Amino acid sequence: MVTKLGRLDLCIDVKNAKTSFEFYKKLGMKLVEGNPNEGWSVMESGNLRLGLYQDMSNYGKGGGATVSLNFRGGDVENITKDIEALGYKFSKPFKAGKDGGGSSTVTDPNEVPVFFDTAPSEIGLLDKVTLDYAKTSSLGSCDVCFDTKKIAKTAKFYREIGFEDVEGDEKEGWVILGHANARIALFQGESNNLTINFRGANIIKLTDHLKNQGFKFETEYVVEDDGSKSSSLRDPDGYFIYFNTHPNELN
Repeated sequence: MVTKLGRLDLCIDVKNAKTSFEFYKKLGMKLVEGNPNEGWSVMESGNLRLGLYQDMSNYGKGGGATVSLNFRGGDVENITKDIEALGYKFSKPFKAGKDGGGSSTVTDPNEVPVFFDTAPSEIGLLDKVTLDYAKTSSLGSCDVCFDTKKIAKTAKFYREIGFEDVEGDEKEGWVILGHANARIALFQGESNNLTINFRGANIIKLTDHLKNQGFKFETEYVVEDDGSKSSSLRDPDGYFIYFNTHPNELN
């Protein structure tokens, strides 16, 4: 069994940290770390912690990627050893921090970097907070969604490192896996494109509210085949934000 992973930040590459910060602040997310004037910020809404990093793909933390999964607060050295024992090779081996903690990076079968990073101030973090992937906000709870060509291998990877099945079946082309504050949804597809999927809010009221705030939607008030309602928009960098609620998910 892999040592407890930690709290997940979904990290995305943004062109302008201030512009992206203002977009997500207006959407209803709160700043919990960082400073957009310094090129980065971590925003939070319900179970989603979203890291906005200006030009992340151009420096080491993102490993050249525009999207990465960053687990924080765990015992990185033992997490790394446990995952290596499963047969996965790290692109960045464990490196101890100067005053404790450390970092390492492994890439999942969908080519998404999974980054483990614990600063000295975060040691013991997981003993101090309650992590709940079902935690909701006015936007709903969040699924971090990826299309993947290798859904079975990718699902196997996340199960092996500590995620549990929540919904779906990869044999049917989709699966949702949960761990701590994270819900990762995998869909059989032709890319590793990211969708930030909020679920559980009243779609009509939420869409109307955001339209009154000045947001421009790509789709509005759609009734899906399964009876759920949805609306969608894109953030300043083109990341797809999808609001979708089935009647039995209403908060």
